[in-house]
Amino acid sequence: LEAREETAPGHRLAADAMTTLTNRHADRAAAHIAAMVDTAMAGTDRGVPGSGYAVARLFADLPLTCQGLTIIRVTAKQAAYLMSWLGADGAAKAAKAAAKAAGANGAGFCAAAAEELDAMGFAADNEKAGTGAAGKSGRGAAASLLAAMAKDDADAASRTLAALDSSLAAAALSQLGPRAAADLASGVSDPTVGAALLEQMPVEKRAAMMVRMEPAAAAAAAGAMHPEAAAEAMEAVQASGGDSGGGEAAKRLGAMVSQMDPFAAAQACSAMSKEAAAAMTASLPPDRAGAIIASGGIPAEDAGSMLDALPLDAADKVMAALPPDVADKAAAHVTSDEIRERAAARAVVHLPSSTLEGDGAERCVAGVEASFRLQSANPGGGRIGRGGAIISCVMHALEPAGAHGAELDDADDDTAGESSATKMSTRKRLGFPFPIDARCEDLGDGTYEFYYELQRAGEYQCSLQTAGHEHCFYVLCVPCALDPNSCTVEEPASVDGWTAGTPLEVRVNCHDMFGNPIKPPGPGAHDPSASPLVIVADGEGPGMVEAEVVADESDPDATWQIARFRATECGEYELRVFATETQRQWWGGMPRNNLPGAPLRLTLTPAPADPARSRVKLGGLKERPGGMLVGMAGREASVTVTAVDKYDNPAEFGDLKLRVDAMGPADVTFRKESDDGSSCRFFGSPERSGSYTLRVTLAGRAVAGFPRNLQVVAARTDPTRCVVRGDALEGIRVGETAKASVVAHDAFGNSCLEGGDQVMVRLLGPAGSVDADVVDYGDGTYGLSFSVPRAGTWRAHLAVNGGENPDPVAEFVASQGVLAANQVALRIVHAQSGDDDFTPRGNLRNLSQGAVSQAPRAGTETIVHVQVLDHDVSGREVSGAEPVCLRMLSPSGVSANVPLRLAKDGARFHARVRWPEVGRHVLVASINGDAVVGSPSHVDVVAADVHLPSCVVTGPGASGCVAGERTRFVVEARDSRGNRLCAGGASLSLRVQTPGSEPTRGSVLDQGDGTYAASYAVDKAGPYVLVLSAGAGGSRLALEGTCAPGATDVTRCVVDASGLAQLTAGSRGVVKIVRRDKFGNAVEAGPDVLPFRVEATGVGPVSVETVESGDGGCEIRFEAKAAGRYALHAWSGYKRDAVAGSPFDVVVLPGQASASSCVAQLVGTTHAVGGPGVVAAVAGETLSVRMQARDRFGNATAWKRWQTLSVAASGPQDVVFKERLEDTGADTDGGVRQLSDASASGRGVFSAVLHRAGAYVVWCTVGGQAVVGWPRVIQVVPNTAAADASEWRAEAETMALTSEIASNAPFDRTGGLATRDTRRGAIGEAARARAEADSLRARLAKYEEAAAVVMEAAEATGITLKQHARAAAMAKEARIREVGDVVVSDDVGDGATGGGASEAFDARATRQLGIRELTAEEENDWTAGTPRQRGGRRSGGAMTRAPDADRL
Repeated sequence: LEAREETAPGHRLAADAMTTLTNRHADRAAAHIAAMVDTAMAGTDRGVPGSGYAVARLFADLPLTCQGLTIIRVTAKQAAYLMSWLGADGAAKAAKAAAKAAGANGAGFCAAAAEELDAMGFAADNEKAGTGAAGKSGRGAAASLLAAMAKDDADAASRTLAALDSSLAAAALSQLGPRAAADLASGVSDPTVGAALLEQMPVEKRAAMMVRMEPAAAAAAAGAMHPEAAAEAMEAVQASGGDSGGGEAAKRLGAMVSQMDPFAAAQACSAMSKEAAAAMTASLPPDRAGAIIASGGIPAEDAGSMLDALPLDAADKVMAALPPDVADKAAAHVTSDEIRERAAARAVVHLPSSTLEGDGAERCVAGVEASFRLQSANPGGGRIGRGGAIISCVMHALEPAGAHGAELDDADDDTAGESSATKMSTRKRLGFPFPIDARCEDLGDGTYEFYYELQRAGEYQCSLQTAGHEHCFYVLCVPCALDPNSCTVEEPASVDGWTAGTPLEVRVNCHDMFGNPIKPPGPGAHDPSASPLVIVADGEGPGMVEAEVVADESDPDATWQIARFRATECGEYELRVFATETQRQWWGGMPRNNLPGAPLRLTLTPAPADPARSRVKLGGLKERPGGMLVGMAGREASVTVTAVDKYDNPAEFGDLKLRVDAMGPADVTFRKESDDGSSCRFFGSPERSGSYTLRVTLAGRAVAGFPRNLQVVAARTDPTRCVVRGDALEGIRVGETAKASVVAHDAFGNSCLEGGDQVMVRLLGPAGSVDADVVDYGDGTYGLSFSVPRAGTWRAHLAVNGGENPDPVAEFVASQGVLAANQVALRIVHAQSGDDDFTPRGNLRNLSQGAVSQAPRAGTETIVHVQVLDHDVSGREVSGAEPVCLRMLSPSGVSANVPLRLAKDGARFHARVRWPEVGRHVLVASINGDAVVGSPSHVDVVAADVHLPSCVVTGPGASGCVAGERTRFVVEARDSRGNRLCAGGASLSLRVQTPGSEPTRGSVLDQGDGTYAASYAVDKAGPYVLVLSAGAGGSRLALEGTCAPGATDVTRCVVDASGLAQLTAGSRGVVKIVRRDKFGNAVEAGPDVLPFRVEATGVGPVSVETVESGDGGCEIRFEAKAAGRYALHAWSGYKRDAVAGSPFDVVVLPGQASASSCVAQLVGTTHAVGGPGVVAAVAGETLSVRMQARDRFGNATAWKRWQTLSVAASGPQDVVFKERLEDTGADTDGGVRQLSDASASGRGVFSAVLHRAGAYVVWCTVGGQAVVGWPRVIQVVPNTAAADASEWRAEAETMALTSEIASNAPFDRTGGLATRDTRRGAIGEAARARAEADSLRARLAKYEEAAAVVMEAAEATGITLKQHARAAAMAKEARIREVGDVVVSDDVGDGATGGGASEAFDARATRQLGIRELTAEEENDWTAGTPRQRGGRRSGGAMTRAPDADRL
């Protein structure tokens, strides 16, 4: 389908096919469309421009019914994509068709598609396949679709709007024009949906929508809306119309509120401000305002406030419309005394008991003020004699009735009036136009007079309301007099449908001055009292116009008239319709202004073509006297028919069927070639001659002047259709005169009845051609006479007037009689032996003298012919029945019969005569014993030529040779019988054929004694064939031989040095050499083959040798263990001729790394300790092992990526060295890592750190094998002491400290011992250290207890860990202070004991260790389970940290 869419014809075919498929199988058609849409959507996602054009163009040309059946069967997204390419108008038509096809679900489908369409938008104008812009600037796709749908089907658009999501629907309405949006919203049937749409809009837009919507629809939506939303919109309407003083918007708002449910309207008023509610109530009719207050939706207090805000008269009217009980409650909350007084003094009138008087209570005239009176009465029917009641009167227009005209006619009839009133009571009120308030005048005596004026004709309901009850009656408003300015002239439905002679009816609508339809004046319109004006019509144009204005007979009660116009001459006409005075209507009246819609300017078109008036023009036919038409067979005749209507206007055929045919020997229907609507041209060519009836019919009726007689005569003679007749067709005799006749026909097989043609007949047969004599008989036949010289089939070819028939028109079979001996001759010709095609070479003997002109050789054959005497001149043949006999007499006296047979062409007898011996031979031919002409004939036979297969060949060259050397052999000549020929003269040639080469020529030398010396040379070794030939057509001899190769040529030898590529140390390379001679022939092995010599130079020793392969080839084997570059020389012969490519450049690469040759170095150790092979290292320092790759011959090489290298140490701890790449610095885990070829060159460096002191054994391996010189022993010694890693054991270290203090007492620097005082000071230091150790031990126990308490507290609460720990520690400290746990000497801490000693120790320890107290912020950040550490102080530029700071 997409391929079809590329061309216009293909598009038409695709559209027709899809239409047919949709009508038969809508599901299949939808599947095709869906597949095309999916493909187009994928193209759009990839950014392909115009992806959806093909499918949209195809879909747009489908009928709307097919569009609907197809689109409802695809998904909403596919439908939206399709609509996006159709444009707004095309999408609207498709949506309308979908809604119609889907039925009840149509609105939902259209809404789903519109939502998808709004998301994707319409395609660009230059890409879409449909019509209609995507929308105005800023308008969404959904809004454009709804606007386009509203033009064709407003109901479908409203249903789609109702099914949309409320937010999207509100947004779409916001983008439309106010009028269009209001019309769509008014069409929503569900009030709740309309309310949801309006609530989604801003307040200003909602207010504008409610004002422009139909009052009934707006009232229903407002009633279903939230009261506050409705109140906001109403206030917005009042605010916008405040400046205009209650304009159109306020009126429409009042009409809307009047039709709302009173309770819903009351709730909306409650949500409004008091001023706004009062203003709206004042704009309502008193009865509607009273109904709103009486509904109970407004509290009595608010109702009183509302009445207070109203003007006094308005409030008084509303109070009068309230029921008495509601009015009393409202009056109780009214602050105005006057309102209460009026309410108390107001008389209560019972409307049903009151009576109405006056014509205005039943009927009125539009535009004329009418009045009626109300005689008030109480509920008992008693007359009320005083006034004071407030009675409101509102006129409500009713919806039109079906029998509106009947009600107008029967308005004066009382019975009909009652029937009409009954009908009126069943109809609904119209919301627009707005209700009309009648003016009430209180006459003060209980009588109330009402005045009103209506302009719209029709039925009205008059509602009288007072004191909460209502009384309704009905009034009929009739239109006033006819007003020409309000009348309208409708344009005809089809302006192109006015044809000559056909009346044109134009509808004239009659209205009064207010636009009310009025019944036009009838036949009695001449009565001036009926109507002062009447409607008349006339026209002007190329011809006369008949015009009249009549009533519509189909509807007697019609409010319009029909203006009829009729004309017969085509052209432009102006038709006028106007009103004039009644008394002047009979003579056309006085011209006045045309009615609105007139004048009409129309074109009168011709009537249908009339056969009696249409004209015919003939072509290609001749007319003879008497009206006979004559035509020639096969000649095309034309018939042109011009359409004319019955009024002689040029017309068009239209749908009328026009036919031209000729009835006769072969009926002919003329074909239509051109048709411009008004003229049709037909062509036809009768092919059979004879009489015809030519007919021209239009719509089945004969055109004027037809049918006519037509005589068709034969055309020009055609040689291909002529025939030959006569007895000669059965058979003729050779040499006898034969007769026949030719009958002439034209190309269509019609017999020609006249002569005069130039006829020529030629016969072609075995003896050539023969021209016949032709005689013209003048009646279309021609006589023939001819004779043929030879038997056989003769074909007659005919030419007429220079035109030839390529095929023969007849065949004549000529037969031959039996010949006599004097008519036959003997002819001898020469032919090669075994040749079947007898090629005459001339007579072997002059037959008149009996001598042979050329002697044949013995053993050869000669062709002998027995033929007609003049065969060579006339080509005459023998019959084949002649009794011919041929005998041969040899020189030895032997007589033999020679068999004769007919030649292939059957013209003569022939025989093959083989000459058996040398000498004169005699040939005798006879018929019935009589010798034929030329018999007997003498032939002399000579010896035969050289016969090579019988010859003897000698010499070495007959069986073999050496390549490039010339050899020879000798041929001894013999004949076919083996006899040696002793004389030369034979023409011998020699050709040498070798396989795959062109043959070459050898040399043959005639030695003159019957022997021939031949020589030749061959370059290609192998078998060959020698071919000896004896002249052209002579014998041949083939000899087979074998050519041996020549001596070896070093420069032509073939060398294969590919075995020297990619050599590694220790591997063997091979160079293969194949020996060749100077012609490129392979030389086989032999004792005389020259050997090859080799020599190699390079970076190291080389092993090189040559090995013969036994087939003439040689191998040079090369092997080196040192990596590097070498030169290999190869030559042969004493001249040291180098082979091709010598010297050869050989590169030897190092081999794979081998553990037995690799080298490993240890870095990071010191001199050996403890014995040979043992080195020392310091704990914690990095040790490195650097491995160098070597192959098995010691060549430096590179590590392969698949080779496994490892270094490991075993001892106090097992350590695996990590490998790092020198180029990237990357380490490997476990010492083993798979590397790429690019990174393998940086391998071999391993490092590790040994932390534990002791002896280690270090292994260095390659592929699991130890490197030579490994493993090695490393002695790891401790590193310098580290405070963080040192441990303090309380007992032992304290005693050691004491011993050290005691033993290391300070000495005098002069060399003497210390004094007693210094010794005493040392002892004091030891005692102080011991006391500090005890104190620390006690605090450690205290901290452990505190930790247990903290854990207990954490398990208890889990949140106040710091507080619990601190509280527990303080409690424990208090207990310790009470008991006193440590007592120290006076020398320690100035006599401090117990807790004081601990606190003194803490302070001193804190200063010495650099521990500070936590800040408040750090304490707050310390949470349960989080270790905190006190910060250290900086000393000497470095941060010192106590060794046991974490524990503290």
